[in-house]
Amino acid sequence: MYGRRPCESTCQGRQDREDQAIVFDPKEDAPSWVVKARGKTFTPPRKTTLNSYVVPERTRIYSENRIKYPYRRATFHPDGERNPQNRGKDEYVRISWDEAIDIVSKEIVR
Repeated sequence: MYGRRPCESTCQGRQDREDQAIVFDPKEDAPSWVVKARGKTFTPPRKTTLNSYVVPERTRIYSENRIKYPYRRATFHPDGERNPQNRGKDEYVRISWDEAIDIVSKEIVR
């Protein structure tokens, strides 16, 4: 179980590697337990294998309100003036992923 997601062994959701989409395929469901007693076979109902936090996660990822690109405050300059008085008031400007990674790495070192 180490190194795996908590729901990896039980959940039906998976990420398709081709187009990076999240799909739910009941045919690829995890194997269930089987108990045979007195000539009868008992298995869990299959509808209980989808964890409750998986469905909202798919909705969150594909939401129109999701932030898809990195932004920074217009008056924030990581190597110079940070202008903390403008937090919550300033506009945001879209930046490149490379610039965002540079800002984050400098903040971690700082």
